[in-house]
Amino acid sequence: MAADEIAPDTATESPAAIALLLREHEDGRARLDALLRAVDEPQHLASTAPIVLDAIDYLQSGLELHIAREEGPLFPLLKAAMPPGDRLIDEMIAEHDLIRDKREHLRAIIDDLLSGHDDVRADLDALRDLARAAGTGVPSSLRQAAHDLAQKMRVHFDNEEELVFPLAPRLLDAETLARVYEEMRALG
Repeated sequence: MAADEIAPDTATESPAAIALLLREHEDGRARLDALLRAVDEPQHLASTAPIVLDAIDYLQSGLELHIAREEGPLFPLLKAAMPPGDRLIDEMIAEHDLIRDKREHLRAIIDDLLSGHDDVRADLDALRDLARAAGTGVPSSLRQAAHDLAQKMRVHFDNEEELVFPLAPRLLDAETLARVYEEMRALG
C-alpha cells in the first residue's frame, strides 16, 4: 500500500501532515533497500561506496528533516494530548537518537576504510579507482552496520505508523493538523 493510501482507522484519508511523514517513510525504506542491496550483493567497494555514501547523506539530511518535522510541530502536540506519564512519544524520540547513533557508527566504518585518504573523501572517483585497484570486497563490518541501521529504522517506522500516526487525527483537530502540516513544510 502506498504511503498516500494509508488512512487512520476511519474511512477518511490521512491528514496531510501524516501523509507527508508516511511518504518520507516510504522514501526511507527504498533508500535502505538500496543500501542493503549494495552491501549484500557480491561486488567491490568501488561500486558499493557511492551507494553507502549516498545513504549516509540521506540519513544526515533527509532523515534529519523528517525527524525535525516529527519532533518539532507534531510530537509536542501529541504528547500534550496524551495521558500524563505516557512515554510513547519519548520512546519515539529515543529511537531517533538510536538511529542517529547507528548512522554515526556506519559513518565511522566508512571513515576507517578511507583513513588517511582525505583526497579520496573529496573525490569519489579516486575512491572508485583505489577500491578497483585493491580489489577490495565489502567489509563485513560495513555490511553489519548497514543491516543494524536498517533494522532499527524499519522497526521505528513501523512503530510510528502503527502507534503514533493513528493518534494524530484522534487527538488533534483538523485545524491543528493543518497548522502542523504548514509548519512541517516550512522546515524544508
